[in-house]
Amino acid sequence: MDSDLLTVSQLGTPTIVINCAAARINGLPLLDLPADAFEKTIRTNLLAAFHLYQVFLPGILESEGGGTLVTVSSVLGQLTAAGLSDYAASKAGLSALHKTIEAEMRGNPLVKTLLVEIGQMSTPLFGWVRAPNHFFAPVLEPVQVAREMVTAIDSGRGGVIRLPLYAALVDWYAVLPAALQRIARYVSGIDAAVTQSREASRKTE
Repeated sequence: MDSDLLTVSQLGTPTIVINCAAARINGLPLLDLPADAFEKTIRTNLLAAFHLYQVFLPGILESEGGGTLVTVSSVLGQLTAAGLSDYAASKAGLSALHKTIEAEMRGNPLVKTLLVEIGQMSTPLFGWVRAPNHFFAPVLEPVQVAREMVTAIDSGRGGVIRLPLYAALVDWYAVLPAALQRIARYVSGIDAAVTQSREASRKTE
């Protein structure tokens, strides 16, 4: 938080704030996950965002031209894959935090809020996790996501960006009967991805 305040004092208040911090993936079942590892993920992915918004949002509100607040979250906050309890919980909380801010800022035309919920990206964060199904869950290149974000910001548009296609359909998944949800999870391989990737990594060590 001190570094955020230093940024404001040296450069002035930014009018475009993008939160995209994320802790490394532990990829452990809940019963094997140390409490301090869970806490670190929550601090990095959720609590840090809370502090960031508290520091920079007042400046956006006071700016004559307003600004844009962007939250980069994850579709896993809604799909909650096995082996990612800490990551999924933190991203679910992050999306909820953003939606709460959006509700509080609603009615102020100068403040735009943009929520970005994405699937797996080709970054070191998920580098060791093999995509469960490249047809249903293609791995995104960071430039794809950045391009969508920049386009939305430049056009002054808020709202929600979800990539790839399955992420855009996640609201429909939520209203499916439980039996169909289980079938969809089995076909996609989402709950086996972390375990299989961890076993594959051990074999190559």
